[in-house]
Amino acid sequence: MLKKLPASAGIFKDSPSLTSEGFWSDGKNVRFFRGKPEKIGGWTKFSTSSITGKGRTLISFSDTTGKKFLSIGTNKKLYIADTSDTVTNITPLDSTGTLTATTLAATNGSPIVTITHNSHGRSVGDTVILSAQSASIGGITLSGTYLVTAVPTVNTYTVTHTSNATSTESASRDITYQYELSIGAEYGSYQFGWGVGGWGLSTWGTARTASSITSNPRTWSISRFGSYVVANPYAGKLYVWDGVIANRATYISTGPDRSDYSFVTPERFVVCLGTHDYGTNTYSPTLVRWSDQEDYANWTPAATNLSGEFPLQSGSVIMGGGVSRVQNLIWTDTSLYAMRYLGDIELVYGFNILGTNCGLIGSKAWAEIDGVTFWMSNNNKFYMYDGSAPKELACTVSRYVFEDLEKSGNPIVTCAVNSRFNEVTWYYPSINTTSAEIDRYVTYNYVENTWYIGDIVRTAWVDGSIFNYPIGIGGYTAHGDTGYIYFHEDGYNDDGAAIDCYLESAQFDVDDGENVVNISRIVPDVSFESGSTLNMEIKTRRWANSPDEQVKTLTFDESSDKVDTRAQGRVATIKLSSNAVDNWWRVGDIRVDISGVGRR
Repeated sequence: MLKKLPASAGIFKDSPSLTSEGFWSDGKNVRFFRGKPEKIGGWTKFSTSSITGKGRTLISFSDTTGKKFLSIGTNKKLYIADTSDTVTNITPLDSTGTLTATTLAATNGSPIVTITHNSHGRSVGDTVILSAQSASIGGITLSGTYLVTAVPTVNTYTVTHTSNATSTESASRDITYQYELSIGAEYGSYQFGWGVGGWGLSTWGTARTASSITSNPRTWSISRFGSYVVANPYAGKLYVWDGVIANRATYISTGPDRSDYSFVTPERFVVCLGTHDYGTNTYSPTLVRWSDQEDYANWTPAATNLSGEFPLQSGSVIMGGGVSRVQNLIWTDTSLYAMRYLGDIELVYGFNILGTNCGLIGSKAWAEIDGVTFWMSNNNKFYMYDGSAPKELACTVSRYVFEDLEKSGNPIVTCAVNSRFNEVTWYYPSINTTSAEIDRYVTYNYVENTWYIGDIVRTAWVDGSIFNYPIGIGGYTAHGDTGYIYFHEDGYNDDGAAIDCYLESAQFDVDDGENVVNISRIVPDVSFESGSTLNMEIKTRRWANSPDEQVKTLTFDESSDKVDTRAQGRVATIKLSSNAVDNWWRVGDIRVDISGVGRR
């Protein structure tokens, strides 16, 4: 008797397999669209140029002439990319100048040069640009871009030249320098030792040997301001890029000296979150402060401008925020606030709490699409806000995701929208990752109310509203810091390589397992891209918790009308999989020929 495989859309992973009968119980890199499963789309490089550092922030925008851009923030650099296959370093400079009669030292046979610069402020991995050395040192003339390889003292650092010194020498030289903004942390980490945590946590004078408190990695807030870009690294200064590819971003010296996050409102105010107040210049983790309208440089409140500030009362720290369709949204660690433009010179913005106990897990863990905002919370739940009140999303893989989440990686969780397929995805690091990096994702289809999972690594994302495709950042090797920008939904491959994917049904039986059944034939209903194949694995068991008794492997292609097999058991599962280049499939209603063979 032919029977449709009982599997509704979405993955149900939080219950025992037989309890989830009628659904899919596991999968990887398969989406559900219009109720049916299909392999996810592929990706190709946006540019052959790589980026340095972990890209945690990505925006797309067009300037006032219609030219399209990307801006990318990594823990080491700030970039601008355009449609000419060019990725340009616009990282701000910390300082510039000429060292006069400073000591340079080189050792015969070594490429390492020690540079003396009192209170240089450099760290290992920082970029320094050196030129106009007055005379060689040990046969080496420094000229070009170098990475700081060691910091022996606060007054000296070393760089590695492209060739070895021909003699040992230490002498005074003049040299011109440009120091890029120092690099930031690649990952978040648990904090230990003295002074960790608030008052009253543990005992006085005791160093913390265990902690749930995490430090933040270098992330950027990047926003369009007309044809300009306003950006700031976490806990850093504000910078502006003037729209000229050849120019670096520059420091907004009149802005706050520290801001955790920032964004630009539709009314053209620059808003800083977790920042220094006006007057005392004291940092407050719950302070919201904004510039004058249309003026990113004016932060001094006066009767003649609209700059101002407002302290949020609910929560201990602002976790992130930005622009939604009708208002600005700001999250603390406990609550969601609305920031509404009032337009009154005495009361420029109004603030009200939209919900409590629904804080944000990390600054990049939210996204808005068509007026609805989605986010991952730090209370092991997912939420949406559509203008009424925050609503918890019923997630069929919730326990799997949050028990799998590496909590020290909360600050790097990234939310991504793929509006073409009605998807909101959260990329997160799992407890099994060896590098503390993002290695898994969970996706919610907000039209069909389905959830599914996978293991594609993307550290930042932007939907395809400006460019024709969604764009993501990835391609990092384990412990590597060289990445690439990718167009998604472009072909069927992982930049030319195969995408490994599978989908496995929950256990199913006949007559509640009363009888042993025989599966003798599979009738597929599958759409293929030309030349594609789909593997099917049938597993049967005597009882739900028994080991597999029989495993049958079948292969379908576009010419398959049926495949004969023989498998017996009280319960069975079916697994679909593929791992080949140029391969794509979409599954309809698979029918299985099942007959009873008794109660053995």
